[in-house]
Amino acid sequence: MPGVAVAAALPAGFRAVLAAGHLMFQAPAGTVPTSVLKNAQMDYEYAVRVPGKHVEVRYAIRPLGPQLAEYEQAKAKGEDLADPNELYSSLMTMVALNVSGGDEPVTEDFPAEAVRQEFGADWGTTTMVRAGKEFGPKYARCMIVALHRKNAADAYCFYLFDKPADLGPLLDEPTGAAFHALRFE
Repeated sequence: MPGVAVAAALPAGFRAVLAAGHLMFQAPAGTVPTSVLKNAQMDYEYAVRVPGKHVEVRYAIRPLGPQLAEYEQAKAKGEDLADPNELYSSLMTMVALNVSGGDEPVTEDFPAEAVRQEFGADWGTTTMVRAGKEFGPKYARCMIVALHRKNAADAYCFYLFDKPADLGPLLDEPTGAAFHALRFE
């Protein structure tokens, strides 16, 4: 079935961060995998594009396991270290600043109940920024969706596009929609 990523068909690195972050992924219908662009603005593990449209969706997963272990060790020693479960909003701001090349993001948090039901997350937000010259050199805009689940991961979806009309159908599609490609288990 086109656009549905079979777990074994996903790159090993992406499968590993999905598992470590307790996430499930279903590629949006009508998309095909595309290569990961190495850049200094934001690393990501997987990307898909929409054939015939100038739209790409990139996925970056940041499992919290290593940071949680470091936090617990510091706490046991009486050291002061930020709880990784409290950094998601600040991290989203930094990510948006990075991918845009410095644009200050205006975020819109998702309602708590909706983000739980739709993504299995504890928090989620979205913003729109310009695509930075390294992160999205072929695109004008980048919509970012950030999700956080306590003790699991921070996940970022980057929707790169020029014309909102090209992005709209990908987000509105009832099954396999790009907006819900990532979900916490």
